[in-house]
Amino acid sequence: MKVYRIRPDVNRYQYFLLAREEDLSKLGMECVPRAADWTPPPVYVYEPKHAVGDFYNFGAAALITSPRATEVLRTHLEQAGELLPLPYQGEDFTVLNILACVDCLDCAASVKKPGLYETYVFHPEKLARVQIDGLQDSGDAQERDFRRRGVARARGGVPLRGRVGRAQRACLHGSMERGAGVVKVYRIRRDPRYQALALNEGHEGGPAPLVFDGSSLAERWTPLAVSIDDRRLEVGDVWCLTAGALVVAPETPDYVTGFFEMAGETLRLLYQGRALTVCNVTECINCLDGENTQWEDDHGTGQRGGIVRYAFHPNRFSASSLFKIPETAEDEMLVVERWRDPEDEFKSAVEEAGLRGILARLSPF
Repeated sequence: MKVYRIRPDVNRYQYFLLAREEDLSKLGMECVPRAADWTPPPVYVYEPKHAVGDFYNFGAAALITSPRATEVLRTHLEQAGELLPLPYQGEDFTVLNILACVDCLDCAASVKKPGLYETYVFHPEKLARVQIDGLQDSGDAQERDFRRRGVARARGGVPLRGRVGRAQRACLHGSMERGAGVVKVYRIRRDPRYQALALNEGHEGGPAPLVFDGSSLAERWTPLAVSIDDRRLEVGDVWCLTAGALVVAPETPDYVTGFFEMAGETLRLLYQGRALTVCNVTECINCLDGENTQWEDDHGTGQRGGIVRYAFHPNRFSASSLFKIPETAEDEMLVVERWRDPEDEFKSAVEEAGLRGILARLSPF
């Protein structure tokens, strides 16, 4: 018998966050009935450029299943507890409130660190009939991870997606401090005084790999050959490959490239025998306040045009300084500057290293 801890794979798949901070307690399930007073809280997809999965919860307190996953797993879910409705964009998602809280942990043999267990040992006879469990620690229900034997699969052997790994990115969703300073957002632009890179003519792959729209390119990326667009300009330290991607040389300090790894993925690019590094920003987050943003009017179609003045939800920024928004992902990269130490901010790191070639211009608010 095997026991698994379920963790959201938020680095690859879409997930919900609560739209209102006052609703944070609604998804803090503690193995007590909630159906009688349940009111579905409004939610939104935080990283819409991620793949569409079947499980949409960010934390481990409550499992949120798509309509498809709910039907595939309905028998198991209903045995475990309450199925609470969570509507989103015309579809009925489901919050699983586990009520099966089983006292099956062998506390004497398990190894516990402050707050959490490092090694679990169970009483096997108490798990014999358990399909999905909440875990009770001798009356101290501190650890409430979901357990499941095996891997859930849909009909026909298609695996359900979105729950296959442990989240690695530390986020600040709904937890930003108040009153400590002013959040500033900058748009990264090429500095026209410095050289830029251009894709070599005759590249068989064409321009498709250079669409940096916040999606991952790692699995289909091949090192591209590039050239300088105008050799009369001064050589910089950072290049804009497109409006949506940055390129740096191998000698770029680690404290700068570390921001790239937090913001997305790094890819290789070849230039005169040198392996340059491309930053593909996949931290594409749903943080624009669309109602308070000022948009250009497209009088021909009556639809929204470009952004004239930005407005953001201040509690939706992630831990990454570099980010994109779905509305402009292919056309720009953004940088948020908070009231943290300068060494934790991308803009400050670039300035400290004296890197030339890009401009960080304050977004109009």
